[in-house]
Amino acid sequence: MKKNFGVVFGLPCWGMGAAVLALFAFTSASRATVIVNNLADATVSSAETGWYYGQVFTMGSSSSGNLGTLILDLYSGSTGSATVYLYNASGGAPTGSGVAIGTVSGTGNQTIALGSHPALAASTSYAIIIHDNVSSDVRWNYTANAASGGTGSLPGGIVFSSDGSSGWGSTANEYMQMEVDVVPVPEVPMTGMFMGIGALAIAAGRTLRRRLCAARSA
Repeated sequence: MKKNFGVVFGLPCWGMGAAVLALFAFTSASRATVIVNNLADATVSSAETGWYYGQVFTMGSSSSGNLGTLILDLYSGSTGSATVYLYNASGGAPTGSGVAIGTVSGTGNQTIALGSHPALAASTSYAIIIHDNVSSDVRWNYTANAASGGTGSLPGGIVFSSDGSSGWGSTANEYMQMEVDVVPVPEVPMTGMFMGIGALAIAAGRTLRRRLCAARSA
């Protein structure tokens, strides 16, 4: 019974340690990348309700990943809820039909409970658009500052449409206040891969030799 204390799942303790080392070698930590963040800028006013309206943003040249965090700054008198959409964008305007990714309500900085985490590509433009749900009055604050606190940029002002699919207009020198973060897709470096394979091979080989020696001496 005592001799089994040093064995975990058929591996000696030192073999198990090598397996854990292999696991860490295969694992790559991913940290969120801030694409745009102008939440701290001075608010000028809030956008009118009843339309589809929002902001186009462009990803940084070295930034890509899945949409991780989205925060919108809402007017203090906002009531009800609005649906949040993600659009592709080109030429400073949304294109095609947006994909609903969550809803927003409340006032102040509101973190969206995302229903999906779409992949966002580097150097590519997208738009965050909201549209009031029935009997709602959700107003999104905007600022006059185009500066971005992240790796991306805000290429133009507020965009708006009556139906969310055509006739997009835009304003100048007004930018919706939001924070967009992406989470890079984890990748296994080649060095980590070889370390992991080597550690697993060492653990398996030593365990096998130990069992063969025990069988011969029995």
